[in-house]
Amino acid sequence: MPNVSIALIKESNRMLSMRAKKAVADRSSKLSPETINNMMRKAFSRLSR
Repeated sequence: MPNVSIALIKESNRMLSMRAKKAVADRSSKLSPETINNMMRKAFSRLSR
C-alpha cells in the first residue's frame, strides 16, 4: 500500500466534496420549480406505496 499522508487524503476528500455539492446545485438551479415539485411528488408516491 502506498504511503500517503493523512493531510493529503483529507484535502482531496474536501475538494471532492465541494465539487459534488457544486454540481448538484448547478443541476438543480436549471430545473423549474414545477419540475422539482413533480419529481418530489413522484418520489413521495413511490415511497408511500
